[in-house]
Amino acid sequence: NSDPVKAANYYRMAKVISEKINYKKGIAKSFIYYSSVMYITGKYDSGIYYNQKALELSKLEKDTFFIGVTLLNIGSAYQAMSKPEEALPYLLEGVKLIEKNSDLKNKSIQVQLANSLQTLYNDRAQYDQSILYGEKAILPAKEMNDQSFLCLILINLSISYREKKMLPKAEELA
Repeated sequence: NSDPVKAANYYRMAKVISEKINYKKGIAKSFIYYSSVMYITGKYDSGIYYNQKALELSKLEKDTFFIGVTLLNIGSAYQAMSKPEEALPYLLEGVKLIEKNSDLKNKSIQVQLANSLQTLYNDRAQYDQSILYGEKAILPAKEMNDQSFLCLILINLSISYREKKMLPKAEELA
């Protein structure tokens, strides 16, 4: 995050090494990590491109967890580009695959998935759905003692409560 150029160089080197040893999962991971540099620098279209490359490799390898991750990343990019209608199918499919193929005892995954959907539904003015996922994210965020993520979740949740004219609920979060 502090030096995207250096990070991009490392990911390119990882890709070259993975290609030399024919390590498809390594190539896919390098695309995924490289796409995060694109997102950090605001190059969402490029990030989507590299996630689509990772998606192709993950499908060839039948790695459903990484398929889910790439779908979630693509959806998040569309969301950041203020394209919630394009984001939704990627996010929903990504969440479904990740939930099916990962250890949801991992609270970090729970929080990230729920918060992604909370934000998406908030952006689409589907506040009931946003509230559902926001409330789902609170407990694992508290258990992780992740104050910054918890703050983000509660802010988004309070916006949904306000939009639903549920001001007492919103005030409880303040």
